[in-house]
Amino acid sequence: MRKLQVLGVLISLLAIFSVSPGADDDALKAGLKALEGKWEVTACQKDGEEQADVIKLGIKLEFKDANMEITGSDPNFTPQKRFIKLDVTTTPKLMDVAEKAEELKDGTKLLEGLYSVDGETFKFCFQMDGDQPAKGKRPSALESKAGSGVLLLTFKKVK
Repeated sequence: MRKLQVLGVLISLLAIFSVSPGADDDALKAGLKALEGKWEVTACQKDGEEQADVIKLGIKLEFKDANMEITGSDPNFTPQKRFIKLDVTTTPKLMDVAEKAEELKDGTKLLEGLYSVDGETFKFCFQMDGDQPAKGKRPSALESKAGSGVLLLTFKKVK
């Protein structure tokens, strides 16, 4: 059951992208270009421990234009749409995810995370409260250490 809750968090990554005010348009375009295409989850850690059951769900992300679609090979997996706000001007880069676009505008985000794209690897992490995403708590680093409550997902580009 816990793994299905983690799956619910993964589903929350469906998105339309926006950028924070003042961000450089060229940097945003480069960030979107780096995410373009299909990605498959290859690793998942929570509190520094591998979550092998998540890998078995066969989760894939597909970024196209300003949209992202998440699919999974598990029969109980239901694709869902989410909205994301990127800030590509920081290091590490910030990604906020909400169920509705209004939630990004009014600050009631689903979760606040960090991300990176390095060639064929995409990483995304966010803080958890138990088995649920933590609202209003962003990790301080793109890593998951013992006792941190951070969920770190690693994706590889599908060719």
